[in-house]
Amino acid sequence: MVSGGTGTLSCMYCGAEARGNFCSACGASLAGGRKSTLDLPLIGESIGMARTLWRVTRAPIAEPVRIAGLAGDTSPYKFLIAGIGMFIGFFLGIEALARAWGQAGFTKEQDQVLSVLKYVILAYLIIAAAVVYVASALIAGIKVSVGSHARLWALISGYYLTAEVVLLITVVVVYSLVYVELPAIAPAALKIFNAALLPAVVGIFLLMLVNLVVTHARQWARPLWLSVAIFALALVITHSIEPLLFSAVGDLARKLGMQAFFDVPS
Repeated sequence: MVSGGTGTLSCMYCGAEARGNFCSACGASLAGGRKSTLDLPLIGESIGMARTLWRVTRAPIAEPVRIAGLAGDTSPYKFLIAGIGMFIGFFLGIEALARAWGQAGFTKEQDQVLSVLKYVILAYLIIAAAVVYVASALIAGIKVSVGSHARLWALISGYYLTAEVVLLITVVVVYSLVYVELPAIAPAALKIFNAALLPAVVGIFLLMLVNLVVTHARQWARPLWLSVAIFALALVITHSIEPLLFSAVGDLARKLGMQAFFDVPS
């Protein structure tokens, strides 16, 4: 919007003075009804995700809290959905690559269950976020809106899921180069990757948990120890209902004619 006194442009989301097509403070589009290549869904969303990824990488505590406080900003939800989609899409892409190289790939049932996995991930995140919010509201008093809390979880979860995909793609690219250029050491390289990949993936998820704990304490303006206690409670509750969630997913899979992913030989 344009200030009547000075004629300068201010961001409608955060109120900061801005020039050009994007706010330098929050990254929101200032173009209004004007169209450009950035307004095209594919190009605009990709650039927006890259900008968000960079801002969160640069300030992993302050930036998620600031973005979560922007009531009209729906980009965190898009970031989460895109992160889950890329995470699942990676495995589907690897399957297609394996079949292109003459390998068996996944069975039809495994493909189906893998396609449902994104809903399982989303369910876990929603349950954990709900438990944390309710516990925070009861212990600390309601100080944060549901929307702001949800945007924080969506943004951080989407960020680390994207980081997982970047890691996995990097491993595949490096191994492919070794396989093509140095086939003699490819088996040894594969063993190294297999040994290091699981700790790296777990490490990224632990970073996500730490980031959530710290940003939660900042968002609710409460001591870090209280945030740690609330998340510990959420982990216990989420773990206790895990069998029920898996049972529900398993029942749905059977009704749809699917077979459990881990029960199907590759």
